[in-house]
Amino acid sequence: MTDAKLLLKSANENAWYCLVTLYGEQGIDSFDPALAERNRDAWARWTTIPSASMELIRAFKQRAGDSVMPPRPEAAPDFSHTHFDKPVYFSGFHFRKYTDFSSASFSESVHFERAVFSGPTKFESVTFAGNVSFTSAHFDYADFSSAAFSRDAHFESVRFVQRADFELATFAEPVSFESAEFSSFTDFSAATFADAATFSSVKFTSEVTFSSAEIPCWNQFRQR
Repeated sequence: MTDAKLLLKSANENAWYCLVTLYGEQGIDSFDPALAERNRDAWARWTTIPSASMELIRAFKQRAGDSVMPPRPEAAPDFSHTHFDKPVYFSGFHFRKYTDFSSASFSESVHFERAVFSGPTKFESVTFAGNVSFTSAHFDYADFSSAAFSRDAHFESVRFVQRADFELATFAEPVSFESAEFSSFTDFSAATFADAATFSSVKFTSEVTFSSAEIPCWNQFRQR
């Protein structure tokens, strides 16, 4: 483990991660759809009802133990400075408030397919060591500035309603924004694309900048 990861909180010490995986984590080499649905349903109930039910509180205590306090339903989810050492499945989750993943580290694959981020979301300075998918996700304001993607990154059909910030982001392997929609100012300035960058059928309806970006290989840059 690197010195940087030693400074991060373990995912199982983060109350919000314990809530996302309330009924258990997915395995590195396996995926349980029923478990994913059960966790997603628990998250929806916890974050939309004014107070968590006793059933969910008991499940949280069983999942996290007595040393981790359950998060308040009205609080803003905070995953910042956390090290995730297993695959993370946020597919279909709805984040209704400001959500912070800044300076987090993901060692395995990350799945945000169809996730909805209704408030500002920060992925600033996040490191993604595995494949990442945000396919068909919905963002209001998204901050990926200085994020580092070490494997394939998928942003196909993502909708960015407000500002999208990828300033100084680095993509070590192919990244695809195919059919993505950017409805407000989009910043790719000083971003580094070390491999193919796909922007086919992308839609920019406001200003976009690639100032000082390094893009050695465009793969189908075409706007709708």
